[in-house]
Amino acid sequence: MDYRVAIPSYHRDQRIGEATLGLLARSNIDMDRVSVFVNDDAEREKYTPTVRAVGGRLRVIGATGIGAARNCIARAYPVGTPLLVMDDDVTRFIRRVDAKTIVDVPDMAAVIEEGFGYAADTLWCVYPVPNPYFMRGTVRRAGLWFAWGAFYGYRVSNQPHELVSIDHAEDYERSIRFFEARGAVTRLDMYSFFSRIWKEPGGLQDTRTREHIDAGVRSITDRWPHLARRTVNAAGIPNVRLVTPKRV
Repeated sequence: MDYRVAIPSYHRDQRIGEATLGLLARSNIDMDRVSVFVNDDAEREKYTPTVRAVGGRLRVIGATGIGAARNCIARAYPVGTPLLVMDDDVTRFIRRVDAKTIVDVPDMAAVIEEGFGYAADTLWCVYPVPNPYFMRGTVRRAGLWFAWGAFYGYRVSNQPHELVSIDHAEDYERSIRFFEARGAVTRLDMYSFFSRIWKEPGGLQDTRTREHIDAGVRSITDRWPHLARRTVNAAGIPNVRLVTPKRV
């Protein structure tokens, strides 16, 4: 399968080599398939030594914000391309063995092909939390599931549902748009990953405020009140809970 891997990155020229790029290089991925998308020429200059060290390509998109960056990525590949998009801070990719045990996946290439095989024309993802107690050895091929922006795949079709309009909560928007367009989101519950989201400088951390987060959340719940609910966690941070509509 001639899939491609796209990684948007911002202000993490060192970390991406230790995390996502290093993980892919160790996981049977042909690095010629991998592209790191950065904002401008200054960022490209900073990233060049890291990307060259492990292989892969650098591409400048000239877009500000993760939503705009992901939209540029969605339009950067020919129609029909199996495209996996990953964040720049993924440190491990794991598989559930049983309710207490996880193991690292040595061959991510096989998992990527498996994901596209199950997905058909839907958006596909893996379990969003690396906790074997909640993970399952199943593939969910019906329903609306949250495809976290840190790891998702789809076959490029150059259709509007591949684009998003916000930064914070853009992955919820994408999940809903694909669900409306394709009828389901596919989730492989036996796989998950570890990342350092919200815990390191760079990326969305540079613009993450409670106000920005809440604006994204309310954008989702206002437009899709039948599919999304606003929630607030114990720290007072707003979030989205997706709801699959009941069939009548």
